[in-house]
Amino acid sequence: MTDAAADRRWMERALALAARAGRAAQPNPLVGAVLVKGGRRLGEGWHRGPGLPHAEREALADAQAAGEDPAGATLYVTLEPCHCHGRTPPCTEAILAAGIARVVYALEDPNPCEQGRSHRLLIQAGVAVTAGLLADEAASLNAIYMHNQTAGRPYVVLKCAATLNGMLARADGSSRWISGPESRREAHRLRAEATAVAVGAETARLDRPRLDLRFWEAGGILPRPVVFDTDPPRCPADLEWEGREPLLLVPEGAEARAAEHAARGWRVLPLPADAEGRVVLEVALPVLLGEGLSSLLVEGGGRLISAFLRSGLWERWELVVAPTLFAADGRSFWSGPVEMAGLRVADVTRRGADVQLTLLPADGGMAVAAPAREA
Repeated sequence: MTDAAADRRWMERALALAARAGRAAQPNPLVGAVLVKGGRRLGEGWHRGPGLPHAEREALADAQAAGEDPAGATLYVTLEPCHCHGRTPPCTEAILAAGIARVVYALEDPNPCEQGRSHRLLIQAGVAVTAGLLADEAASLNAIYMHNQTAGRPYVVLKCAATLNGMLARADGSSRWISGPESRREAHRLRAEATAVAVGAETARLDRPRLDLRFWEAGGILPRPVVFDTDPPRCPADLEWEGREPLLLVPEGAEARAAEHAARGWRVLPLPADAEGRVVLEVALPVLLGEGLSSLLVEGGGRLISAFLRSGLWERWELVVAPTLFAADGRSFWSGPVEMAGLRVADVTRRGADVQLTLLPADGGMAVAAPAREA
């Protein structure tokens, strides 16, 4: 096996290790590491979650437990090793102390604290460094982390189930289950991937959603509930979210009217509001990232979905269309007098009787325009 082929093989192993942490690693990146000497693996590891040892230290500990000497070895790691002090000490210190001779990493860390600094530090210390091997694969694996660092807000996925004529429910709010069981399981899988799931106050009031993972057989970490509310708050304080520290986002000044929520364990965040009294999304999303919410699944209702669509502050829209028609006075996922064009269909999936469309924003941003007028 050539050196290049060996490098690729070991980096592929590191990527496979990185994926093991899944949702548990958020808001940290998914990182895997393999320690190799003389063509033989000495140790390996991956980052399991915030506050826990990084992948490089896990690989070194694995080698030490096996009685292996890492001096002179090559370390393969999917992300540039850290050199900043956080909840754990810098990995560059452990690399240098272990006498590692070469470091091969896939992706430069976009964190402003890093961004090539470790690369330069290691070279200055006499360590051979190779960067960029399988960088695209590492970036794809860490799409959420990369987005958080570059955009400064959570990775936002919109999700809703609608009838053929775009209705989320009848006018009276009935017909809660529009989609079939296959689509509901997929919706809960999406929840399992997110650190938080958001709804509007009216949806919270009418539907009293549990926002849990009961239809997802694989289980997972429950996402943190987030409600976008108005002044006065309309969201019930007694929803079944005990122990999950739900977040209530309200216009500045409305927090005094959310005392019952605070007493029940909600975290109430007052934020600037627009002329219509709605929390400004451009302000709210960086605040949510500051709360450690790196990925946000927005499930409705129509006003909140529409607000996100109009703002362009979203990365993917999972739209489930059921073979059903409701009366035209029902609750739609699209509101307002403007039109939107340029959405891209990335995927179409059949789920039982339903069809799921995976939609992406148009290149260069959303195209939003006033409706055409007759001459």
